[in-house]
Amino acid sequence: MKRLLLASLMLLAAPVQAQEVRIKLGTLAPNGSTWHTLLKEMGQKWSEVSGNKVKLVIYPGGVLGNEGDMVKKMRIGQLQAAALTTIGLHEISPEPQAVDMPMMVDSWATLDYVMEHSASRMANAWGDGDVTPSEAVQRNFWFCSIDDPTTLQVRDRIGVDHIMVESDYPHADSSWPDTQDLLAERFVGLPDADVAKLTHENAARLFRHPLPPPGWLSGP
Repeated sequence: MKRLLLASLMLLAAPVQAQEVRIKLGTLAPNGSTWHTLLKEMGQKWSEVSGNKVKLVIYPGGVLGNEGDMVKKMRIGQLQAAALTTIGLHEISPEPQAVDMPMMVDSWATLDYVMEHSASRMANAWGDGDVTPSEAVQRNFWFCSIDDPTTLQVRDRIGVDHIMVESDYPHADSSWPDTQDLLAERFVGLPDADVAKLTHENAARLFRHPLPPPGWLSGP
């Protein structure tokens, strides 16, 4: 896969207390982007379930610096949270770099072995000693592919429930405006159920976006 969809990792620097709490969060996500909107929705839900005792203040677009700067601000209490990619995670713990090289890990068993032997500090990173690194990835991460036939061939090893296709518009490597033709070619021979998951069902489930009634793709 050309790119990984990094679902934002929230790192709280201080526990939430019973009194009113103001959480300042930094992110590189551009102001008004989908990721920024999702963070704002999360903040609204925090406010609702806490009876307006928790207020999330978001600083988008890297106005507080790069991810390394945000990690430093969390360490000294200027920030309480950040939405980070693996670049920012390396500022917290360098161990993930052991599996950050593309194509180095080609199976879940290899991932578990590498993490077990080179990342002892990550042993309890997920808060559950019974969860292996591969199980955590399959449970907590989603992945996107623009045009990578190899991904489709190994989709069951990755987890077809956690893969989505993207056009990457408007970037230079975008498949737009030929996305549908490209995917029609790539999906030849794939089960209809897998195609539905890759094209829309997984995204709808991840982003909690309701789909139209059954039959909406069949047309009149």
